Amino acid sequence: MKLYERNLSKQAMAKYYLDSCIWLNLFNKEQNKVQNVPVWKIAQEFLKQYKGDIISSLFVAKEIEDKTSDKKEEIKFLKQISILKDAEDKEYILGREIESKEGYHLSFFDCMHLAIAKTRGYILVTRDRELLERGKIPRGNRTRETIVLNISYSAFSHLYTF
Repeated sequence: MKLYERNLSKQAMAKYYLDSCIWLNLFNKEQNKVQNVPVWKIAQEFLKQYKGDIISSLFVAKEIEDKTSDKKEEIKFLKQISILKDAEDKEYILGREIESKEGYHLSFFDCMHLAIAKTRGYILVTRDRELLERGKIPRGNRTRETIVLNISYSAFSHLYTF
């Protein structure tokens, strides 16, 4: 039995943009302390299941560098497992728009994760509490599902859509 209840069907050409918190769960071997769920194993299974369809950005890499001790090995692993993308100008503009519309309650990096996922049609995977609580962003065309590794549950679940 998989650690997450929902088997996400692999859609043709679907790409999954993993927020840095998912990578940090894996690298730090984190557990959900309330439910004693090894969220790092859920992340590991997800990476195995969707290998080749995992996207990261230089924003994710920078957050990992800032928050880990074994930077070189973890960035090397990130590059091996995911396709590393840089942000485009239009994504910076959208990131700043999201940041402003949300009253600067989200970090600029979180706004960039949203902007990159939205403009490229990627499915965002996150456990970020602030992002989960403010799940109605970005407001606008809601055409793409966002999948989250929920902090409260031991399952992947839908939080909001773009």
